[in-house]
Amino acid sequence: MAHRIYIYNVNLKTKETYPSYLAEWNYEIPFLMLPLFSANIRSKGSQLYANKEDGIARLRYFYALLADRYQLHYKKIYFEPVNRMFEFLEELPFDAFQIDGRDVFTMNEENDAEQAKHWVAEIRMKAALYEQAVEEQSLDPLEPLVKESGYTSFLDALQTDWIDYGLGLWAEELVQEKGAEVFEAEGKQGLKNAKGDILLDAIYDEIFEFNDQGIAVVQSNGQYGYINASGAELLSCQYSDAFDARHINGNNYAEVEVAGKRGVLHMDAKKLSIPAIYDELDWIAYGFINARQGDSHILLSAEGRLIISDPAPEPFMYDYNKLFYNRQKGTIKRKYYRMDGQYLGTFLEGSLEPLANRYFWIKPNKLQPKIAVIQSDGNILDEGIDRIIVLDGYQSVAYLKNKRWQIYSLEHGVFRLMDSLIDKVAVDSIQQYRKDIFVVGCAQGQGIYDALRGEWLLEPAIAHQKIEHCFLDFMRIHCAAGMRYFDTKLNFCSELYDYICSPFHYPAPEAISGELLLLFKGEKIFHLDLNRNVIEIPETAFGHLYTERYQLQGRDQSYFVQFYQAWTKRKGDGYEQYFDNDTLLERGKELDVEGKVSEAIRLLKIAADRGSADCQYFLGNIYTDAGYDGMDIAKGKFFYEQAMAQNHAQAWNNWAFLYATAHGVELDISKALKGYQQAVALGEAQAMSNLGNWYYEGTYVEQDYALALDYFKQAEKAGIPNDAEMAEIYYQKQDYVNLLRYLKRDTTNQFAAIYYGILYEEGLSVKQSLPKAIRYYEQANEENVYAYAVNRLLQLYAAHGAAANADKYEFWLNFAKENTVEIDQ
Repeated sequence: MAHRIYIYNVNLKTKETYPSYLAEWNYEIPFLMLPLFSANIRSKGSQLYANKEDGIARLRYFYALLADRYQLHYKKIYFEPVNRMFEFLEELPFDAFQIDGRDVFTMNEENDAEQAKHWVAEIRMKAALYEQAVEEQSLDPLEPLVKESGYTSFLDALQTDWIDYGLGLWAEELVQEKGAEVFEAEGKQGLKNAKGDILLDAIYDEIFEFNDQGIAVVQSNGQYGYINASGAELLSCQYSDAFDARHINGNNYAEVEVAGKRGVLHMDAKKLSIPAIYDELDWIAYGFINARQGDSHILLSAEGRLIISDPAPEPFMYDYNKLFYNRQKGTIKRKYYRMDGQYLGTFLEGSLEPLANRYFWIKPNKLQPKIAVIQSDGNILDEGIDRIIVLDGYQSVAYLKNKRWQIYSLEHGVFRLMDSLIDKVAVDSIQQYRKDIFVVGCAQGQGIYDALRGEWLLEPAIAHQKIEHCFLDFMRIHCAAGMRYFDTKLNFCSELYDYICSPFHYPAPEAISGELLLLFKGEKIFHLDLNRNVIEIPETAFGHLYTERYQLQGRDQSYFVQFYQAWTKRKGDGYEQYFDNDTLLERGKELDVEGKVSEAIRLLKIAADRGSADCQYFLGNIYTDAGYDGMDIAKGKFFYEQAMAQNHAQAWNNWAFLYATAHGVELDISKALKGYQQAVALGEAQAMSNLGNWYYEGTYVEQDYALALDYFKQAEKAGIPNDAEMAEIYYQKQDYVNLLRYLKRDTTNQFAAIYYGILYEEGLSVKQSLPKAIRYYEQANEENVYAYAVNRLLQLYAAHGAAANADKYEFWLNFAKENTVEIDQ
């Protein structure tokens, strides 16, 4: 049973839900849609929720990147479905997406709520990669997700028919464009468009349903004809019966009845392609038609070609292996024909499988225990076969008969290697990259054979102990003393290496740089670049490669780990000195999280001494952390100042924070202000937010809402929101339009309710509504205590108030006393 997730559109405040689910997906969110669900993604019980408006914006940014990367902006095949998809999403009425994955959660014993939390964490992690991709305007950060997806690229996924650039991922009935509508007037029917404009006057007795090509049958005075969705008459009402049009090979056809007989109408040519002389027509696959006259059937194409002329008492059936067959009385065998009408013979139903060049093979069945291969004319090529290798895209087959392998070229109609006794034929994943290649074993040893061209790519040799696919179009050859790689693209066999495997970083489609293979020899590692050059990997990269060891699989990973451990043993205790600065930083962060602070400091100092500003900054963080037993503000300040000398924005911000909070130093607002300003100039978001709060609060500087707003806007663009503060500034500026924009962002009801209460009570940029104002005043005090809201509620619920209610007045009076709210007289 398929386990599915369901997507809904919901209003989290009113609990309203869109009438139907928006999408139904197998197991997980499609990787093309993940940014849509990355805005404030959170879980509640077994359900996940994400903000609609911000999610759509993130998806638009991602699709803009895809369109840039693949040059799709002005291609109709792209922008029509994509524009429709975004129109559909924007038109959804409610502010949140709900993701119901309970059907998938049943696959795991962990409770649903815990699985939902883990899923949120996974989505957030992946969302960070999409944000990085958009920020860098590069799809490279998303390569791991592409590999997981099973597609070769995002373009591969976009162009998949059923995905239709993303539109096909949504419920079809929801995203379809609204077409023409039938209306009635004075007992007749006509057409109008979605706007209500008349496309066709009401002149027909009935207009039937339009097909996918926008063609409908119409009836008038007992006769039938056809119109299109624009209201144009395609064929006048002249047939005694007519059936839905069919689109076949670029043309439109329809079955019609004339004088009690059936024929086929070529609608575009406005003439019968099959004359109306048949008692019954039965459409089968690909526009082929069973035509019955009396008790016999023949097979025709919609264009009128005679496919099978032998009259048959039973209708012809279609076999999904592109064959037609006919049942025979008194036998379980069927008469089989190719799609061009060529008779093949009689076989058990379902026993024929297609090969290239109109050959077929017969699967073992109760009438024939072994495999047979038949030629395009139905004659037997060979039979009594024990095993056959049939591969998609191959023009050749290999089969085992009487313990001897045969290789046959279907393209040329000849057997290959007839002078060799073949004892082994194998194919693995190389079939995805090169066709008609087999690993062949014979008396001379194993080699690689191209059966289409009839030549050895790699001559057989006893030294070749094993030949297998390695990566892309490369194979690896196991020898007693190591491995060689064979490049099937260049037909080149390498020198001997100790070990060969796939690379850490798979090259992206159309990449201009990357790795093809990883090569080990002695104490060195090499990689094969895209130009087929062998490049040595410096020891300074070994530490980074070790952090990425999980990119390798199975024995490849095991071999690398053993190589790395042997290298560290040779280098001794100081092997980390060979690590690059980024690796030292990441390892230092990991150790710090694990609580191994002294180890983290040791590694970070190696890179800090080399001048790594990031490691200097991180050491500053460690030494100024009040939770660290070895806290040493002087050392922390020293490392910050080293990083500041290299214009490290975060170091400037944290150094300023020391002086702003007197953390281990004398309070010095001028130094703090200088540090924050320098960090802002270098683009540090936290410093922008810090300065914004200074000018908002007016604690260390003169209060200045305009300057605060400017800093907050900079911080917001850099990723740090200050929505509550910005809302208050807009309220004080009486800019209610912008205030409402920020209130909508408060999806967790932290601050918006008090403002909504005031706006609805006063009718400021919203329609005045006292009930709504009261509801928001009450909601404001669910999480916090707002004296203004409490006093307004007391005045409104008082005996002479606009919403007098003694019980509620008493409740809020007690609330005020319990929370020491000063009551206005």
